[in-house]
Amino acid sequence: MIDGSQEVTFLYKLTPGIAHRSYGYVHTYILAHASLNVARLANLPNEVITIASEKSRTMEEETKQREAQRWFDNLQNIINS
Repeated sequence: MIDGSQEVTFLYKLTPGIAHRSYGYVHTYILAHASLNVARLANLPNEVITIASEKSRTMEEETKQREAQRWFDNLQNIINS
């Protein structure tokens, strides 16, 4: 609402599939939560918001698991060197 209006303008189109680009975990986490709030403000159907929230949580957990595995692998490499 930079100009004081209360309209929401979507800059991207929501389509099925995966993103072709990643902006990293922290950026994705912040963006996901902000996007859910914008979706609520835009009165998107609750079903869409619920599914997006579930997908966001799943992605967050998977990302944390991959990061933990990378740390473990790196530590094992250091120990074995």
